[in-house]
Amino acid sequence: MKKMSPEELDRAIEKTHAEIASVQQKIRVTENKYHAGVEKLNKMKRNIRTHRLCTQGGMLGKFLIEPDMLTDEQVYAILKLAFSYSAVQELLKKYLDENNSGNDENGS
Repeated sequence: MKKMSPEELDRAIEKTHAEIASVQQKIRVTENKYHAGVEKLNKMKRNIRTHRLCTQGGMLGKFLIEPDMLTDEQVYAILKLAFSYSAVQELLKKYLDENNSGNDENGS
């Protein structure tokens, strides 16, 4: 390695500092993009969940007579009774088993 003058060393140090600053800026940009992506994914998950809840709530509302006149506790009592029947529990288990076996096949 050749010997460098003090001026050359100063320029090399400045250049290295500039390169470090540039890399640090690229890191910040990449981190910001990552966090924005995570936020977008979380928002999409919330939207999917909200859509599912609204759709399923709408389905339930079709089976309730005058759903606006019932309290949350009364709807809960109706659902608790409906889901206590063994035929309903068996059907629910069947559907869950079917969906889980379908996920196993898709996940492999």
